[in-house]
Amino acid sequence: MTEAAVGFNRELGTLKTLFNYFIDREKFDGPNPTRKVKKIKESRGRERFLEIEEEDRLLSVCTEPLRTIVMSGIYGGLRIHSEALTLQKADVDLRRRLLTVQGAFAKNGETLTIPLNSKLREALRQRMLESESEYVFTKCDGKPYRSIQNIFRTACKRAGLVNVTPHVMRHTFASRLGMEGVDIRTIQELGRWKDIRMVQRYANLSERHKAEAIEKLSNSTKNSTPNSTPADFGKPVSRVALQGFEPWFDG
Repeated sequence: MTEAAVGFNRELGTLKTLFNYFIDREKFDGPNPTRKVKKIKESRGRERFLEIEEEDRLLSVCTEPLRTIVMSGIYGGLRIHSEALTLQKADVDLRRRLLTVQGAFAKNGETLTIPLNSKLREALRQRMLESESEYVFTKCDGKPYRSIQNIFRTACKRAGLVNVTPHVMRHTFASRLGMEGVDIRTIQELGRWKDIRMVQRYANLSERHKAEAIEKLSNSTKNSTPNSTPADFGKPVSRVALQGFEPWFDG
């Protein structure tokens, strides 16, 4: 139920954004038909994100362009369906290391620019060289992807991953920022969340990560508490050793 609710809410958000886009440009008459449709309540249990080892397994079984699409979520925080699959070459500035998410496809409806790290920049550069379309990610016929659900599910099965959806890539992006100690405001800006409460769950991972790190000291060091009485305990102390301390022992 949780996965279905997440999928429904993401698609609803995309539809709302698209209708607002066309209404603003007078391409659609009337009010937004999705305005009264309510989201399904999502569970706020433990946030699923990929461990480094899980990421390696997933990327190792992904062929292009799926591999770079997945990296767009992990290293750029892009919403796969609405932002990564609609990404155009004009929105990627390799020289300045910037990526623009157009408001028409962003969940919050705002056009924003985010920095590119070196891994994602190189992956996108290669994809753009190999694609003749205006879109970064295209199928063999040159048309952009509408969905990657099937090929993504197959990749996860091959990698031995469970409870992983494309949106988990975005969770991974935010979670790793939190575990690196990035402040909540910066995570919000990079992930383009309007409500800072949506980011708090990722920021909390920082404290948990620190606690886990400090606990490792217990496992990496031996117990330093003496388990036996020192060999010289009880032996008589020479007067030389007590020189200068005689008044403490006299009388």
